[in-house]
This record gives sequence, structure tokens and C-alpha cells, in this order.
Amino acid sequence: MGDFMNFNYMKDFIKVVEYNSLNKASRELNISTPALSKRIRSVEDYFDCQLFYRTSKGIFLTQKGNSVYHSFLKINEQFEELKSKISESKDKRIKLGVIPSFSLYKLHEKKYINESVVLVIENSTSILLEEIYKDNIDVVIGDITHFKNNSLYTQEIYTEDFIVAYGDENKFKNTKQVSIKSLKNENIYIQTPPCDTYDLLKNYSLKDKLHIDYVDYYETILANVKANKGITLTPQSLTTRLESMNLYQKKLQNYKRVVGVVSRDKDKMNKIIDIIQ
Repeated sequence: MGDFMNFNYMKDFIKVVEYNSLNKASRELNISTPALSKRIRSVEDYFDCQLFYRTSKGIFLTQKGNSVYHSFLKINEQFEELKSKISESKDKRIKLGVIPSFSLYKLHEKKYINESVVLVIENSTSILLEEIYKDNIDVVIGDITHFKNNSLYTQEIYTEDFIVAYGDENKFKNTKQVSIKSLKNENIYIQTPPCDTYDLLKNYSLKDKLHIDYVDYYETILANVKANKGITLTPQSLTTRLESMNLYQKKLQNYKRVVGVVSRDKDKMNKIIDIIQ
């Protein structure tokens, strides 16, 4: 008896029985007849007995071959069932879309992303919500300050301030919080839309009242602010990078945002809430 049999040879064996022909089975399996014949010999070597009668009219099972065939059918069926179950479990994974500030602020604290959650990060809540409408994402964690949609479930997670970051310590010296009015003469760097800071300015009708300079990369924004070329606005949850660059920061007066969970599926939303709390 052989020590090893290739699992795929079992499927080849079943196909030969179905056709009672090596030639027909080899065409179906897209391999040469000699190669298929060699595989069948390997199966016979494994069981150390003859499993087929080879005749001019075709190839037919012996009594032992018939026993092997029915066992192979059961094994193959069990294998396909297992394969289907594993595939279904993959499909049940929750696709979670998050904005960068939440992923940096929260996800490092716990090991959220496991076999049950697939993580997608986008710069803007609006992009993530589009993916929910297209059924590409199951749950979104993002800015829900101005979000209204009766067909989706929502739940608030936390509220946070927006922060004004600047490089000149003498700027905004006499105030604890910075008003929008005091920013009218400032060059304000924000990331090129879509991004949540842009959405803040748009939702409050501020983008046309301020001098906004759009920059593709966040690191470039911070470098410009450090060089006193302007200031930037950022959610409080993204201020760690500001601190590492020794930038000054103060709260933006009267402007906050609500970060929450959005989903079509209440059960999936609750599962994510259980994970993050």
C-alpha cells in the first residue's frame, strides 16, 4: 500500500467512473489520457489492489473499486460541505468603514480587527456612506453631526471639538478658544476634499468666508503650519501628531462634531458597538 495519495486524485477517480472512459474523463479534466491513467494507478497503488477492469469497451469498477468509489463520493460530499461552511463564515464578516481620526484614536486601544471584521479606512464620512448605499460596507463609524436618513440606523459614540493648530506662540495669545471670526485673515490649510474638515466648513457655510488652501498630504499641511505659513483645523482625536511636532493648539469656539455608527443592519451595528465600547 502506498504511503500517500494526492487528494485531487479522488476527484479524478470519480470522474473516470462517471464516464467509464479514461479518454472522456481526461478531456473533461483537461489533462492527457496517459497522465490520468498514471493518477488512477497511483490510487490503486495506495490501496494495493486493482480497482478497475480495463477492457476494449471501457474501464469498469471491480468490487473493491466500487467500495472505494462510494467512499470517495461521501468524502467529496463532506469536503464540499466544509468548503461551503467556511465560505459562508467569510461572507458573514462585517465590513467596517471608519474615518482616520477614529481608527487612530480608538482602534489602537484594543484589538478590534479580527476574523469577524474587515476594516476599510477613508478620509471622509461621505465616501463611506456612499459605500453603505452601494452595499459595499456594512457599518460606518464617522461624522454624523448633520446626518439624516430614516432608512439607516444611527447611534452616537462621542462628541469632540475641532482644534486650531498653529506655529506662532504669540498667535491667539489672549483667548482660551479661537473664534471663526478671528480666522478670517488666516491662511487655513486643510486636506484636499473629500475630508471631514472640509465637510465641517461646508455644513456650516464657512468655506466661502475663509481663505482655504487645499493640500493633498497631511504631513505637508503640518510642515507649512510649523513654518508659520498658515494654520490648520483638525478634529481633537487627530492632535497626537500636532503634539509630536510641538505645534500650538486651541479649541475652535462653538464648533464640535458628533462621531457615531451608521448601518442598514441593526444587528451588525450593535455587534460593532459591543466591540468598540
